[in-house]
Amino acid sequence: SALFQLGGEWQVFAVRGGRAEHRRVQVGHRSTDLAEVLPPDVEAGDEGLPALAEGDEFILFPSDEIDDGVRVSPR
Repeated sequence: SALFQLGGEWQVFAVRGGRAEHRRVQVGHRSTDLAEVLPPDVEAGDEGLPALAEGDEFILFPSDEIDDGVRVSPR
């Protein structure tokens, strides 16, 4: 529910410092309920992708009002 596609690429919005942070991610195996987010693959040119880490918070079902830098708070 945090993953979405934009321009043919998988994306998520992480929360850092109370603000939304847009991140492009690589997706591996997926089903209708679950998806595997892969670590950046430097050999494939993904060195610019920020890694996702355990404990990171993500925005579920982001609306069109969410964008980089928008202040967010938990519900």
